[in-house]
Amino acid sequence: MIMREKAYTLIRDAITFGDLRPGEKLVEADLCERFMIGRTPLREAVRQLQAEGYLDVIPNKGSTIRRISIAETEQVYDLLIILESYAVEEATEKLQKKDIKNLYKINAEFKKSAITRNHKKWIRMNTQFHACLWKASGNIVLVDEIERLRNKIYRSRGLIGTFTEHTDSYLNEHEQIMSMIEKKDPVKASEAMKAHLRARKKIVVDFLRENLKLY
Repeated sequence: MIMREKAYTLIRDAITFGDLRPGEKLVEADLCERFMIGRTPLREAVRQLQAEGYLDVIPNKGSTIRRISIAETEQVYDLLIILESYAVEEATEKLQKKDIKNLYKINAEFKKSAITRNHKKWIRMNTQFHACLWKASGNIVLVDEIERLRNKIYRSRGLIGTFTEHTDSYLNEHEQIMSMIEKKDPVKASEAMKAHLRARKKIVVDFLRENLKLY
């Protein structure tokens, strides 16, 4: 991992898991010391985080952690519902038995991470599950757009304190998607993905409405 990517990941995760709070100002010297990174990769990471909506940059004052926007979160999920359901439809005929076996393995690790409350692994396993489906579509432009949109709601998905309570429904919805893929039914697999993401959207948005001042 090059230093810019390391800086980006460290700061993004610090924002996501609450080590850096909404409205807090980023102090370059403090971050360099805290994460043991140089000023150049730090500045590159800050520019990327700004572009992805994590930061607000105020002229002559520097960067602060942006609060999560409910409206933007809803809009991103609406687009993901369309794009990811299409990706699954395209992927269904292309996924082989070994790919489906890997999806079940990822889902099992996802469940284990919830039981152990390993928050970072929880996000990573969920992302891997979905990414296997996007990439199997074979549409590079589609994959890039989904990843760009998901980066915008990474923080929202990182509010694990409430999400692990819904792990059983996550698992059941994932299994429904996999079942339709195993049956080589692209339409029903697509519908299962739509239902899954609509349910996830509701959980995230409801949580943000109840806890808006915190984020």
